[in-house]
Amino acid sequence: MTSERMKDGLKAAKARGRNGGKPSKRNAHADAAMALYKGGMHISDIAKHEGISRTTVYKIIGEHEEGWGLRKAISTTGFVDGYIQGYG
Repeated sequence: MTSERMKDGLKAAKARGRNGGKPSKRNAHADAAMALYKGGMHISDIAKHEGISRTTVYKIIGEHEEGWGLRKAISTTGFVDGYIQGYG
């Protein structure tokens, strides 16, 4: 009975446009992070300035830049598939 009421409540909330869950930091910081990136700031500095992780910065850039994704960003920093280039 409790699970039925919960499911009914979730359906009603979804009908009102509510999805639940934690709001994404990515959306809140995307414009500022992209402006800093296009201004020439380094990824780690953007992350510190905005209070987000470097991974989030990479995801933001990947969403806004054509052909630029997390895999490319990692390979340009020397990390490929979990290994550091030049180290066995």
